[in-house]
Amino acid sequence: MTIQEILTRTVERLRRGRIETAQTEAEWILADMLGVSRTELFLSAKDEFPVKHLPLLDEIVFNRVDGFPLQYLLGYTEFYGRRFACDARALIPRPETEILVERALMFLDKVFPVLENRQPLIWDIGTGSGNIAITLALERPDLKIIASDLAAPALALAAENIETHEVGEQVTLIRGSLFAPVNPANQFTAIVVNPPYVAESERDNLQVEVREHEPNAALFASREGLAVIEEIIAGAGKYLQSNGLLALEIGYNQADAVRGMLKAGEAYTDVRLIPDLAGYLRVATAVRL
Repeated sequence: MTIQEILTRTVERLRRGRIETAQTEAEWILADMLGVSRTELFLSAKDEFPVKHLPLLDEIVFNRVDGFPLQYLLGYTEFYGRRFACDARALIPRPETEILVERALMFLDKVFPVLENRQPLIWDIGTGSGNIAITLALERPDLKIIASDLAAPALALAAENIETHEVGEQVTLIRGSLFAPVNPANQFTAIVVNPPYVAESERDNLQVEVREHEPNAALFASREGLAVIEEIIAGAGKYLQSNGLLALEIGYNQADAVRGMLKAGEAYTDVRLIPDLAGYLRVATAVRL
């Protein structure tokens, strides 16, 4: 059978399994399997598909239809134009988190441009696969970054990605929950966090691959998903420099509550909510007074 015929068959199998993005996922699977880009996949559509790949293809499609995330099945995902190892040890990096990174970089470029005699210190709390810390390091080679997580498996995955992207001199991994691993000393130029923010009441509304396969501790928080966000907002001021940035990813329906938290005290100014491509306010930023 040709590559095109196998692609058509794979799309049909995924659609029968109620995979909404069947066409895109089938192209991704086959391109990865053949070691080509999606453009090259179409250019070689009339070539014979190597029979040796069929057992693995069947296994991947079977598991995908059974609810396993495709990124976990392939072992990687794309984030900010780069490839990151990705498996069940950490959440799958998502496009809205790229907005979080962009906002942190915009702040740093404006307030703390690259200078020979300054080295901003950033804290990525709940680093997971390390995608935020590593991306910041690659985009700004002058940064020093602390990346923390309570989960040892997630830190092991982050370490693998740090080694792959060769940013070990910039990124230091430490283990601990939220602020516990570091003593407060108003030392950070920015604290960037993608916290657990999904309410337990929304569990049944999540896709099966999310609720059954991604680490629940990194997804769910009490108080309608706001408990960890509230704790971060309350505590970050002790760790940020004056004029330092707090940047948080938040749930699609949490903007008003988070805005209220940031404006309630006297720790922050310049509170902003930034939308994702769908128009939901998904990133909150504030500057430490």
